[in-house]
Amino acid sequence: MPYFLEQKAINSLNEKLGLNPSGSEQDWELELSEPARIVEYLELYNEGGLTIHERRALIALLFSALDTIFESGRPPEKILDAAEKIILREHFILTDILEYWVADELDDFHVSQYLRGILSRLHAN
Repeated sequence: MPYFLEQKAINSLNEKLGLNPSGSEQDWELELSEPARIVEYLELYNEGGLTIHERRALIALLFSALDTIFESGRPPEKILDAAEKIILREHFILTDILEYWVADELDDFHVSQYLRGILSRLHAN
């Protein structure tokens, strides 16, 4: 199931993160995420002051970066712990984004299993 990111939030994050979109991105978070900047994404989130739409877009960018990292290995636990705290705190605004990235076992993303584990712990509580 696809999800929608507000264009105003994307534009704001492009500016805050110094991203250089071409303007023709179909999947902004997939095309502009940079795994090497994942700590920066986490720091921006933790600074606060983002709108709900900016937080959703930033978390989608974070998921894309995590997916790329999981493709070739496992991110450091410190990164995974920080991402999990965000997901647990924001899960109520991320339902559609989580559904997309969790996918199904026949069509997994590299990050899907990690996200399923978080969701399973969330639903167990």
